[in-house]
Amino acid sequence: MSRFGARRLDIHQAGPIRGVLERYYPDWLPPEPGRGWLKTLCPAHDEATPSASVNYELGAVKCQACGFKGDAISIIRKEEGVDYATALRISEELADSDGVRHESEVPGKPGRGVPSVRPTFGHRAAGRQVQAGVRRRFGS
Repeated sequence: MSRFGARRLDIHQAGPIRGVLERYYPDWLPPEPGRGWLKTLCPAHDEATPSASVNYELGAVKCQACGFKGDAISIIRKEEGVDYATALRISEELADSDGVRHESEVPGKPGRGVPSVRPTFGHRAAGRQVQAGVRRRFGS
């Protein structure tokens, strides 16, 4: 993972896509929270048949009809006309406001109980993290 990879994960948690879309496209009707790509009406144009998909886990939206796509930061940058740092600050403010569902609150299938390990350094360090997680889990 690149040195920016870990920061990118934090961005999606800081600026949930649902809250950003509801702020900039107030007429948009979000689909019920779930896992994977969920069909929805495109927030960027009027339509009767859903042509867009939103993924709350990845924090992204994509419309097949008009090409509208992005994550929370890119949508804020486009709508506000601001730089990356300002968009990040706005997304963090949105995450702190009431009524925004965080990624951990999205219901879905129960996990298998496998510990989640996100590597933050090179592949060797990632391997050691995985091994440590397995040892803690299974006591070997």
